[in-house]
Amino acid sequence: MYDWAFNRERGKTIAKHWKLIPPDTDILITHGPAFGVLDKNRAGYHTGCEELVKTIKKIKPKVHICGHIHEAYGQTIEGKTRFINACVLDENYEVAREAISFEV
Repeated sequence: MYDWAFNRERGKTIAKHWKLIPPDTDILITHGPAFGVLDKNRAGYHTGCEELVKTIKKIKPKVHICGHIHEAYGQTIEGKTRFINACVLDENYEVAREAISFEV
């Protein structure tokens, strides 16, 4: 599996990038989602990054915002982190959803 945001292989290669995220990060914005959270594609498969979810669980940001998986738009809270898939485009790249706003 490939991470298109960094053009890196998943696993140890991409984990090097996630380890650069400061531990006191409150708002984390990435292109793609964390594995298992707002990352299901049309076929129902989780497509997020497993290394990213490990990093998020470790640093516990208040908010993680992503996009990329258009059909997984929405938000949820897990633990103390609000996860937002803010992709307002549908699978045809047409604006189909409202912007998500939040307060920290």
